Amino acid sequence: MDSVSHNAYNLEEPRERYAVDSLIKIFGPRKGRDVWRQVCESCGFHEPRQELSAAQLSTVADRMCRESGLLNVVGQSLRIRLMVYTHVTSDYTSKP
Repeated sequence: MDSVSHNAYNLEEPRERYAVDSLIKIFGPRKGRDVWRQVCESCGFHEPRQELSAAQLSTVADRMCRESGLLNVVGQSLRIRLMVYTHVTSDYTSKP
């Protein structure tokens, strides 16, 4: 398979905002932000802080995936977005 440009897919790098927005949609504004803050703190990312890097987002996604219910679903979604973005934006070739 040939190398694929991420521009062909029009993907944006996954950001913290995506996860927070997902939590707000599920839990409401206050609880969604509180859940995000608690999960980040459980990973050692305390406020005030800079926006999380992709590696840090991956850590948070893994933490959410260890929970049950809707928090697990948001974690899985974030994990998938990170993996897809990493895959399509890297130069890769398949070997015959």
